[in-house]
Amino acid sequence: MSRLIGFCFVIVFIAFAAVSLAVTRDIVIVHKSKPIAYFGFYRANQMTGDGWTLFDRTVDWARPAGAPNTQDVFLATYNGTLNPNSHSAELGGIAVYNNLVARGFNVTVGAQATIETGNFAAYDLVVYAWSYPRDATNVVNQGKPFVTFSAGETDELGIGTGAEMMHEYRDNSWVIDNAHSITSPYALGVLTFPNSMFMDATSASGFGRPLIRAEAVTITGFVNLDSYVASPENIEFNVKAKSGALVLDKMTALLASDSSYVVYTNEVGPYHLWGKCTHWLSETLPEEDYEIGGVYRRNFDLLRNGDVDESNAVNLPDMNSIFIAFASAGPAPEDLDGDGIVALPDLNLTFLNFGQVGAE
Repeated sequence: MSRLIGFCFVIVFIAFAAVSLAVTRDIVIVHKSKPIAYFGFYRANQMTGDGWTLFDRTVDWARPAGAPNTQDVFLATYNGTLNPNSHSAELGGIAVYNNLVARGFNVTVGAQATIETGNFAAYDLVVYAWSYPRDATNVVNQGKPFVTFSAGETDELGIGTGAEMMHEYRDNSWVIDNAHSITSPYALGVLTFPNSMFMDATSASGFGRPLIRAEAVTITGFVNLDSYVASPENIEFNVKAKSGALVLDKMTALLASDSSYVVYTNEVGPYHLWGKCTHWLSETLPEEDYEIGGVYRRNFDLLRNGDVDESNAVNLPDMNSIFIAFASAGPAPEDLDGDGIVALPDLNLTFLNFGQVGAE
């Protein structure tokens, strides 16, 4: 019996690990013990103010101590030409080059493929100023301080999953850790930029320490859909953050094939979660406290089936809808169990849950 319990625990643990593997949207991540950083404000030609301050502080954290004019930096850009007319993707690299040169660094420029093949023995720092993921193993194996704008390289660097979790044009992000030299001048909370710019994000993992995230709070978990035999993948799941009857935020997720979900919110403090899927009744979770930078697992244990008209109650109109659609092939709202046809099992579900009302 003890072996069985242990085995079940492992299965549950693996299930939770799977859903939490790539859920946060981290914009700036540093290695916990090596001078390696991911910097997701990747359209550097759009950066202003705090964006450049953060980049400068990231470079200064990663590089060896010393005056900039005594240090050599290898900068890999989209095509290595620094020609603004060659391709729009080169503009970010040009902006990074101008910044580094203005600070006094000795900068050598190469195309993006150099990350995979170059010999960086003569350089104090390597910077990759483009988002396309190149195999960064070459840089890692040479033990060079490295700052990359590519989310897809973070898995090789040991600081992220390598999955691109976000590519958005936005003017804000959230400082979730200001105990690091890069973010120490900033208070925990929202960081708003004068202008919008493209930002990318991945999920910190391994030796990664996330400093800046796209949102304050990440909520993930599983949804138990009552009596559904089809795959739940891409079923819309609506979530509300509520304080009493007051709705603080509305979020929407598409369920994964394992019924997991992830939503993001900037609401912090105490509140409860409300969740509902299409023809299932809503469920409310107890009030809990949510903090900046928190990643929370919240499972919805049972969303009862039978709400055909999505009124959040199972009643006569739902039964009537099934009678009208009886024997028709799905997909259809009346096909409550997802078996591809509106039949007696669907009608039985409305009988079983008749009179049930979703939580508010």
